[in-house]
Amino acid sequence: MIEKSAQRIVRNLINNHVISDEDGEIYIYGMKQFLDFLFNVLTAFVIGVIFNMAWQSILFTVAYIPLRRYAGGYHAPSPRICYVLSIGLVAVSLICIKLMAVNWQLFFIIIAISLILFFVKAPVESKNKPLDDKEKLAYRKYAHIIAILESSIAGIFLFMEWLMACKCVLLAICMSALLLLFSDHPSK
Repeated sequence: MIEKSAQRIVRNLINNHVISDEDGEIYIYGMKQFLDFLFNVLTAFVIGVIFNMAWQSILFTVAYIPLRRYAGGYHAPSPRICYVLSIGLVAVSLICIKLMAVNWQLFFIIIAISLILFFVKAPVESKNKPLDDKEKLAYRKYAHIIAILESSIAGIFLFMEWLMACKCVLLAICMSALLLLFSDHPSK
């Protein structure tokens, strides 16, 4: 479905002389990535609506995606499995956000363990996206910066007693860190 939609959109762009036919495959790949991303974000939002936690699902997703992108970790073997696992991850995270009681002690334990994992393990490659040495350095740097920034934001939310917002960011950090423990890359 997404592949066909990407092809249809790119074919329209080619027919309207917006892009050249020679670049079509590159644009199809990019459009497919964009549509996958959009579909996953919309699904997370729908799950949030079902759980009566729409803004929480958005905040969780906004915190989770950039950290996951640069830190890496487990990647499912197919887009379909990835989608199902992503739905499960969002649902479990929202349940945890709803049920979890957060205090400074728990906050510091989760942040400390997560940051240690990010600084020791990130980035964790995927067999579908191996990284060269230059990319590894850049991804490591971005993962560290994002982890520290999001940890600070979660801490500010906790300090301001915006506990639900704190839990959303905290769970995004925690889930991203946990996925660093698993790799589908053969050399890991």
